[in-house]
Amino acid sequence: MTEHTTDKPKPKKLFGIKNPFLKTLFLLAFVILTGGLGLIVILLAFAGDYFIGKRKKKQLQNVVCVCLVALMLSGCAVAMSANRSAYKGDPSIIQPGADRIHIESTFGSPNMTASLNDGETKVIYKIDPNAHRAGTRNAAVAGHVVADVLTLGAWELIGTPLEVAAQDEFSTYIIIYDKDNKVKSVEVVK
Repeated sequence: MTEHTTDKPKPKKLFGIKNPFLKTLFLLAFVILTGGLGLIVILLAFAGDYFIGKRKKKQLQNVVCVCLVALMLSGCAVAMSANRSAYKGDPSIIQPGADRIHIESTFGSPNMTASLNDGETKVIYKIDPNAHRAGTRNAAVAGHVVADVLTLGAWELIGTPLEVAAQDEFSTYIIIYDKDNKVKSVEVVK
């Protein structure tokens, strides 16, 4: 009588994860966090042996991983949208004769302050006149998050360039206050 045993292939571990559900969840999170390009890494990890050989596969995986990390560090649409400057007020209120208290209550403390001769003060503000209000900015962030989830991260290929194109455009306002804290002159540098 011969004993016949069938050895079932052991399931492959993925970063020490045996559970198939957790593996799938991990891979899905990886794809989302890498902006969809994680699919390339996953394909290389599972099918690369058949197409390019084991040695070159490892080299290519390393290159792709470095590129993905660089891409992730360069920014994502969600973070870029969340970090845009907030609307502070209408810069048109900065006119000769305006009160310093009114301007500082609208725009906050200036970026730079210097005392001049005769009791005059020079201040500099960096303001984005086209900045969005908080609600608009939050809606943009939510939109990017939803698009990322629905496209498994591929939205980053579109959303990130859109956010780069819509970067804040600051104007520098150089204001001279007289000794009575009234605006004497304003210069706008774009």
